[in-house]
Amino acid sequence: MLTQQSVLAEVNGKLWDMHRPLEENCTLRFLHFKTEDPFQVNKAFWRSCSFLLGLVLEKALRDDFYVELHSWPKPNGKVH
Repeated sequence: MLTQQSVLAEVNGKLWDMHRPLEENCTLRFLHFKTEDPFQVNKAFWRSCSFLLGLVLEKALRDDFYVELHSWPKPNGKVH
């Protein structure tokens, strides 16, 4: 339940994405949208949404308009 409900993890006080492996013994806390202070969860959500929107615009308009995404690092937009 925790892994399906959670959006981010906090490992030793640092934000950690849910698919990144744990590298050592650590203190682990799961963050979700109903966390007491969801600021970091909301920030991660909106950042992910902006990457997806940018990718869609870049792919959909590439023949008619030049679209360049401005983010660091540039998102991996490979379509499988």
